[in-house]
Amino acid sequence: MTLPSSKSSPIPTQVWAFLRYFIKRHKRYYIPMMVAILSYPIYAALFPHMTKWLINSVVDWKTNDDGLSIWQVVAYPFQGIVGSVLMVAIGVSTYYLIAMYAEPKFRNDVHKQVLGYVKDHSLAYFADQLSGKMATRIHELRKSSQNFITTFMWLIARFFAFLLSVASLAYVNGVFGLVMFIWGIFHITTIFFFMDEIQKTSKAHSEKAMSLNGQVIDLISNMIVVRLFASEGRSLSEVEKYRQEELIASEQASWAYQKSLLICSTAWVTFITVMIYILVKSAASEWITMGDFPLVGMACLSMSRVIWGMNAQLSQLVKLYGVLDDGLVLLRAPHSVQDSPNAIKLLLKKGQITFDRVTFAYRQKKPLFKALSQTIKAGEKVGLVGFSGSGKTTFVNLLLRFFDIQEGTIKIDGQNIHEVTQASLRSQIAMIPQECTLFHRTIFENIQYGDPTATREEVENAAKMAYCDEFINALDDGYDTMVGEKGSKISGGQRQRIAIARAILKKAPILLLDEATSALDTITEQYIQTSLEQLMENRTTIVVAHRLSTLAKMDRIIVFDKGIIVEEGTHKELVNKKGHFARLWKLQVGGFLPDEKDNPITH
Repeated sequence: MTLPSSKSSPIPTQVWAFLRYFIKRHKRYYIPMMVAILSYPIYAALFPHMTKWLINSVVDWKTNDDGLSIWQVVAYPFQGIVGSVLMVAIGVSTYYLIAMYAEPKFRNDVHKQVLGYVKDHSLAYFADQLSGKMATRIHELRKSSQNFITTFMWLIARFFAFLLSVASLAYVNGVFGLVMFIWGIFHITTIFFFMDEIQKTSKAHSEKAMSLNGQVIDLISNMIVVRLFASEGRSLSEVEKYRQEELIASEQASWAYQKSLLICSTAWVTFITVMIYILVKSAASEWITMGDFPLVGMACLSMSRVIWGMNAQLSQLVKLYGVLDDGLVLLRAPHSVQDSPNAIKLLLKKGQITFDRVTFAYRQKKPLFKALSQTIKAGEKVGLVGFSGSGKTTFVNLLLRFFDIQEGTIKIDGQNIHEVTQASLRSQIAMIPQECTLFHRTIFENIQYGDPTATREEVENAAKMAYCDEFINALDDGYDTMVGEKGSKISGGQRQRIAIARAILKKAPILLLDEATSALDTITEQYIQTSLEQLMENRTTIVVAHRLSTLAKMDRIIVFDKGIIVEEGTHKELVNKKGHFARLWKLQVGGFLPDEKDNPITH
């Protein structure tokens, strides 16, 4: 068979392309925001000139007696000052008003699309990642992309303010404009000179910070293990290693910026000294008017703030770039399991499952399955038996298409599962895993997850069938009880019964059970077995079992050993056959299979 290649992200995975992609999606907001923010550089250039005009008008009025009142003389420069202030006030207010609506939409769009891509990674990908680190990366992409754009827009506005101020000073005297231009360009060039170092150290710091956050979340989520082994001190020491690495990376990132700051500070002192000297020299030579003093002074002070702001923003952009580049790792990893381009919905008629010469290996190592063939008839109840690592769970995972096979085909009612959508495939299958985890939501919501359209009555009926209605009603908040992270606030047996209720509610025609009653006490298990038997009626059922006694009523039992089906038949037939299954039956202690390492059959 020909498998689809790994699916790459539809979202660009390089920083600038990633930002352009989302800006285009929200250009109806960002174009007027950019226009509004340009009022700032216009104001920064106009205001000193309006002030110069006002001062010169007052000086002329005092020296020339032309019969005009002071308000007549200063009318136009006064209007110019008020107009420029009003312009920037309206412009900046408009910018923030639009941003109030635009920025949350932008962040949510980034979060939605990135999470939408990440969720489609294979289970193998999630097994290799720290969930806390992944969550941090998604959060940072959401936050940092918006911060990057906001910072970049203000950087552009400040740069225009700088250019207009240079032109403004050059209009007064070319020397003033030239000195400011040289200082500004030197300042900006210095930042660019250190940019590579700042970017690398910032990216390294971001990586260390995410690793630290991932370790903290991992520690908190496994707190019961920490307590059981009285290893609080050791666990904190392990986290401390990551904390120290983050501290060192933070210092290195800060030092890269401080070196540029030292050089820029020296240049700034030189600039102010030179400008004052030229200003005094020009006044002494009568090259400038009285109003030029405040114009030059205000322009120098204003541009000092602008250039230092640009300095900080450039450094911030470099840091944000590193954070974004690190976060985009989530999108650069292609999907290893994907729908084929022409995938259709699975049309399940009866529920017959066929493995036809299936070859599968984890991470391209030695195949676990090699040309494996097996057919499970519609409505048949089949048990899977074998030691850990024999292939039972892999068989189920391949049917769910959590992994893609290398050769052969897997079909349901004659339809190749690689040619149907994953969503339609899994919607037809209900699974009750051995390790049941729940969402940090109410019990009602966790059961209803099996069928979001189910009514409260249907949820409660499913709970009764799973024998969890009684313990739920005994809780203070009943079905509205929050279960805690992964269901930590209730017992393992209670979690398993809720998972069974969830599967009952799904009403899927194919049922998979992975030792679904292992966390239950004997009495409750007997009740649940009765419910499960009812649930199995008219459904194709596969039961992965470690407790062989639970398979007595199966239509057929398939025995795996190291990826090979070594026996199959009814419980009675396999026991009487006195083969592999019979030996497993005798080896059981307390009804469970021993580990592979304790298997006397192969040792």
